[in-house]
Amino acid sequence: MKRIIAVVFLIILILGLTACTGGSDSPAQSQQDESLFGGAVISPFNDPGFEATVREIIGKPEGYITVSDVFGITYLNVRNRSINDISGIEYFTSLQVLLCGNNQLTTLDVTNNIALKRLECIDNQLTALDLTNNPALTNLECQYNRLSALDVTNNTALRYLDCTMNGMTQHDVIGWDDIGLVLGDTFLVDAKDRSDYRFV
Repeated sequence: MKRIIAVVFLIILILGLTACTGGSDSPAQSQQDESLFGGAVISPFNDPGFEATVREIIGKPEGYITVSDVFGITYLNVRNRSINDISGIEYFTSLQVLLCGNNQLTTLDVTNNIALKRLECIDNQLTALDLTNNPALTNLECQYNRLSALDVTNNTALRYLDCTMNGMTQHDVIGWDDIGLVLGDTFLVDAKDRSDYRFV
């Protein structure tokens, strides 16, 4: 009987200690708890405009944004949002269409968005664009940037490419003819000195 009373007392003591400390979780602990129930927590977005747009889409005005919140998103339109940093896009692993034109992006990392089929990043300040890990890409519109070269060798599904207004010629775009694009038809590039360059 004494042993039973001792066990009951020990349980009550443990529960009492837990109750005393339960209301003082640190932010790290809160993040860990949400991580356990809602998926891994996405690192804070660097750009408030991008974060606000994501929150609108997922219907979550506050609280942690988790990987499970964005996992099923296949279409994302963040045009004309004055965004200068789109960090966090790497968590949108189901994304098929990304429209991020008319912002102030200087970098764009879509290497983790392997399901991407259409990318429109018109009128930004991009100086480079890595598409080596986007084999499903069929449409690319990257005009009005600062690209000096572009490699589409791995984009064998690509059927339309507009990279005008970057100052590039066909010689600055690697692999366009190997994947079946047609100059002046499905492949638009800036005019220089050659009459066979198509320009807009």
